[in-house]
Amino acid sequence: MRLFTDLDRALSDVQRELSEIGLDDLIARVDIEESYGLDDLLTGAYGLFWPHARHRRIIGRITVPAFNLDVLNWFGGSRTSLRFVLRHEYGHALAHRLGLLGRPGRPWGIGTHVSSYALTNPDEDLAETVALHLTNRGRFPYRRRDPDLLAKWRAAGALLRAGRSRNHNP
Repeated sequence: MRLFTDLDRALSDVQRELSEIGLDDLIARVDIEESYGLDDLLTGAYGLFWPHARHRRIIGRITVPAFNLDVLNWFGGSRTSLRFVLRHEYGHALAHRLGLLGRPGRPWGIGTHVSSYALTNPDEDLAETVALHLTNRGRFPYRRRDPDLLAKWRAAGALLRAGRSRNHNP
């Protein structure tokens, strides 16, 4: 199937990006699966992260529905890529690893957001900002220096650095 090859390629690229910034531990602790279930077709990619599993070998799973991106784009949804979706879900995994999933605190969920999806809730704001930070390799992508976006950008960078420092944990 075409998507399986696309997913493999996108996953390899994103995991290489994460490895280059020192997040090998995060890669090893999250399983990835492709889903063909009807329930998953319209819901989008999602991550499931187990409570109290931050120090276990596997902390969660990212599920990518096989035809989701094609369906979203066909229905007029925003254009996105598998790479961005995977970066976003790894953003949730990072938040979980650092004990922030479900309660990310400031600056998440307030002020200006990097996308309309980031408006959904503070967890999505964090994941979208981390994904954009990874996509742009840490370079702030906006001409306008909005204080809310700058605070979130700096916080995303700090989370990525904190994730690296956790790599020594079992």
